[in-house]
Amino acid sequence: MAGRKGKSNKKKPSTLANATKSGTSTNAGGVGGDAKAGLSSSTIPQDADLSSPSSTPPPLDDISPILFEATSSFSIKTLSCHLPFIGPIKLVRGGYDEVSAPDDGGNTDVETVVHGRGLVASRDLYPGECLFVTPAIFSTPVEDVWERFDGNGNGARLEQIADEVLVDKIRASAENIQDSSCMLLDAFLAQMSSDEVPSFPCDVSENGKELDSHQLEHKNSSFLEILTANPSVATKAKSHAMCSNYNIDRDTILSNIRRNAFGPDYHNYDKIALCWSSNKCNKNKFYNRLLGVYPLAAMINHSCSPNAVRVFSSFEGKEVMIVHANVIIPKGTEITWSYLPPSTDFFTRQKLLKDKYSFVCRCARCLKEKDATSSVFYQYWLENWNNREDGQATGEQIEKLEHLMSINCVPNEVQRYLRIGLAKSYMVYFNEVLAPTATMTCDSARNDVRRQVLKLSTQLHFSFLSCNNASTEHISILHLCYELVSVSHADAIKNQPEETTKTMSQVRFWTDQLKKAHMVRYGQLGQNLEVVRAILKHT
Repeated sequence: MAGRKGKSNKKKPSTLANATKSGTSTNAGGVGGDAKAGLSSSTIPQDADLSSPSSTPPPLDDISPILFEATSSFSIKTLSCHLPFIGPIKLVRGGYDEVSAPDDGGNTDVETVVHGRGLVASRDLYPGECLFVTPAIFSTPVEDVWERFDGNGNGARLEQIADEVLVDKIRASAENIQDSSCMLLDAFLAQMSSDEVPSFPCDVSENGKELDSHQLEHKNSSFLEILTANPSVATKAKSHAMCSNYNIDRDTILSNIRRNAFGPDYHNYDKIALCWSSNKCNKNKFYNRLLGVYPLAAMINHSCSPNAVRVFSSFEGKEVMIVHANVIIPKGTEITWSYLPPSTDFFTRQKLLKDKYSFVCRCARCLKEKDATSSVFYQYWLENWNNREDGQATGEQIEKLEHLMSINCVPNEVQRYLRIGLAKSYMVYFNEVLAPTATMTCDSARNDVRRQVLKLSTQLHFSFLSCNNASTEHISILHLCYELVSVSHADAIKNQPEETTKTMSQVRFWTDQLKKAHMVRYGQLGQNLEVVRAILKHT
């Protein structure tokens, strides 16, 4: 059952409880973005050999060639490593990994996942470290879906078309076997089979001989390379030998896609369908990706309080996923992300995860929120806007909710979780109260509104900082805070010069918070101010 946390007595920098479902991801997406970013100079040697499973790749802290490939205004050098890039991660199965299981001497340096298969950190990781960069092995061409959709239909029809186009592409590859398609199909099949996972008691011997730790590590690395369709010379021979055995029926492919493929990021199919329906004659599709298969990423399990964040880009004509740690991840801790947008409330998360992925989430966030469902503020939330069709709260309800939390001594951690789950309602409220300020003639009234919004958005920022750091919603909140203090600073320069020292301090603080969030999401930004400004402007 998903949600049982592996036992370990080792002291770690932070506790990251994860509820999981084996080898699944979401078609809806919701935490990443297609934003472009520039980062610092790479420390990877140009001649680094990343093709050998036994070699340990140096840290990848400069992915600007990927993110700025199509931006002619920046001078970008060639990416200093080969893709796919696999960082300090390891694939394990539920229970102890044979290599690091507790021994009789009391060693508890374990690597374990809650359920099924999962990725764990092979060393201590810190926010902004790159975990992996991998192209999609199969992806849905936007042009093909655009033509079939023809501007007619809703999100459900668009999703169905995207699924069908991807199934056709995979089937065509299986029916027309070539050297490259062997590796792609191996990767697709590998994400479906839990029997392929190395480094476990059932896998610690080969041809009757027990493997040592080095051989087990090599086997693990080889499997990771199969998942990225980049196998070593030894596994390529095996791949070619398997080519005649591919017989994947359409229903199996479709089922796997719906559970493991990565769909529109943040923008859902309904939004895209609406955009395309209103721009039938416009050649600009607005979206550069729809659906992609990333077998390595499909190994990452779910948590509503994740420790990794992903973004998408394109490099050399291929769709690419880039994954970074967004919190401290101790060695042996499972890598997780959320299958749902973080701004999804507890009850909706539980239902969606149960309906689509067939598990009940018991991550730390869910357990804390479940304990609080009988509280006064949760009951108020349920009675007032949980059943509304738009799911949004009014300004009065937001203020009432904040008041109830303050007078009922709700733990800060639970307050943060609740705010994140209702982040969309907070954003609607912010828009409602800020819109009239454009026509307000009273400076004090306008400033009062801005201060109130800044106070609540600051609370949201610190909530996201502790849970779902550097997510798309978090970046949006940071931009709001930055804009609010920037406007206040401009007003102070004009009307209250004596306040400019204070307002400038606020501008610097929120600029720093924005930069830190982007460095977590994209890696090191470096000292190029032009690049940093371009990133902030884009997102």
